[in-house]
Amino acid sequence: MKGALLFFAALRLAVAAPRPAFGDLRPGAFKLYAFEGAPDGVWEDPDFMKEFSAAGVEVHMDEGETKNTDVPLIRQSDLAPVLKKLGLE
Repeated sequence: MKGALLFFAALRLAVAAPRPAFGDLRPGAFKLYAFEGAPDGVWEDPDFMKEFSAAGVEVHMDEGETKNTDVPLIRQSDLAPVLKKLGLE
């Protein structure tokens, strides 16, 4: 879904914040993910994202809209087997 990488780029900057906020997003549909301890850039691998596609939360933003969304954490213990399977460790 277009926009997912924008979320990740912003998340890297706000990783220490308990409730990350993102500004200046263009209107559209986004799929949000929260990974614990994922290696940098791993979300750019389509096979990795396919493994976790059901864990993402879809959000649609209109211009000027503000939303609060809960995104379940994908724990490092769930990441490890997938990273190993795909040779991304």
